[in-house]
Amino acid sequence: MKLLIADDQQSLHTFLDKMMDWTKLGISQVTHAYDGKETIEMVKQLQPDLLIIDIQMPFLSGIDTLKELNELHFKPKALILSAYDEFEYAREALRLSVTQYLLKPVDTEQLEAAVEEMIVSIRSEQQEKLEEILSHVTEHDPNKKWLENAEHIWRVFNIESYIVLTVSGHSESKEEVLAMLNGLEQQPVVIAVQSQHGRRFVILLGWSYKLRQEQLILFYDQLEERWKTSFPDQKLVIGGSKLGTLVTEVRGLVEQSRLAQIEGFYEDTLMNVYSDTRVSMDSWTVQHYLKFNQAFEEKFALDFTFTNVKELITSLFDTIHKLKLEPEEVYALVKYYWSMAVQTMQQEQRISADVAPSIERLQQYVTLAELKHYFISEMSKLIVDTDGAALQTEEVITRVKDYVDRHYGEELSLQHVADRFRMDKYQLSRLFKHQYGINYWQYVTTVRLNKAAELLTGTTLKNNAIAEMTGFVDESHLSKTFKKHFNVSPKEYRTGK
Repeated sequence: MKLLIADDQQSLHTFLDKMMDWTKLGISQVTHAYDGKETIEMVKQLQPDLLIIDIQMPFLSGIDTLKELNELHFKPKALILSAYDEFEYAREALRLSVTQYLLKPVDTEQLEAAVEEMIVSIRSEQQEKLEEILSHVTEHDPNKKWLENAEHIWRVFNIESYIVLTVSGHSESKEEVLAMLNGLEQQPVVIAVQSQHGRRFVILLGWSYKLRQEQLILFYDQLEERWKTSFPDQKLVIGGSKLGTLVTEVRGLVEQSRLAQIEGFYEDTLMNVYSDTRVSMDSWTVQHYLKFNQAFEEKFALDFTFTNVKELITSLFDTIHKLKLEPEEVYALVKYYWSMAVQTMQQEQRISADVAPSIERLQQYVTLAELKHYFISEMSKLIVDTDGAALQTEEVITRVKDYVDRHYGEELSLQHVADRFRMDKYQLSRLFKHQYGINYWQYVTTVRLNKAAELLTGTTLKNNAIAEMTGFVDESHLSKTFKKHFNVSPKEYRTGK
């Protein structure tokens, strides 16, 4: 943090340098100005965080100097030292947002307390700005203005080394996270917590000295233990970056922590520190969609058993694990296939309501293993709940078959029979094929031909009468279909050829 002392008396500068321990207060640079004009130029050039200024100075008074400084983009927090205990001065100082107004001769204890109060205020303001910067850099690349603000924050806290964490699965508030992080060994001088959607935090921890690698390892170990102890009932995944020193590295360290957190999502571990050797991520292709779209439709429509569904979901998650997809994409895929399963079960009249969870509900499961277990568990419940409906559907298809066996000479078009049994004709066709291994219309034709064959050998009815009795359009239709099926004409069949 930088301090500028502006006073025309050399003796005051000498006194303050001798009597005040600026370093102890966190001030790393102290410069001096001796008149108002010089003060303005030095503020523009050095951008000090603190300004101790006298009211009576050459060229420009302290009040006029502060008025000009108020027009600048960067304004230091000001403390007035004055030999004049006058109300007008104090009122003007308040109007100019001067933080402190102290009288000469200087009381060093009083001055130290005032400076400490100003530093606390500056750090509080910069803490908020750091969280804004952290929020910006997680979404956008840094620009010039961002870099200038970040450099100022780094100087205020005298950050020499820092790390970034990405934490998912945390449901506590920022304040509770900050409270948990206080009291650590190697305690950071600054902790900025930025909350994001989906129970996620991005956290920056900075130190005012250069942390050694072995210290960082111990810090991560302690951090993991502290998190386990503080929040034992929460399933968390924490990604930690490497150690950074330059402000320009923030964007890279945020990305490192995010990638380490993704590694924890797949490996089901709490603390994950970024490594250059981590496996790269792949993408979900059209071929993957085609494969699993078809599989989900078939399994939930035709092979609807717990074993089959579990195998399908396991195959889906094994493929996701192999590809190492972004967690947000994984949640979207699970939502997609869950909805497909539900829609298929609705079409098959197994369930009546849409019971697919929201993305926010899925995001509560912060590892792939947890998400897979939840998917399988909920599907198993649906299978148990729909067993009765499945049996009822099977019974309906059995009744359809019996109806065809008894009414082979009547109207048996798919639409007609589906309407009679209050079913969708496509659903009836699928379920009939699944239950009996033969297409519905193929079964109808087979029943009619077998009955026609019985009548040909067991009666003296003419072919046109048999055609009418067994549901064929006419004698010609019967003859063509019969010969195609039995490889002989109705006449040849009747004579035993």
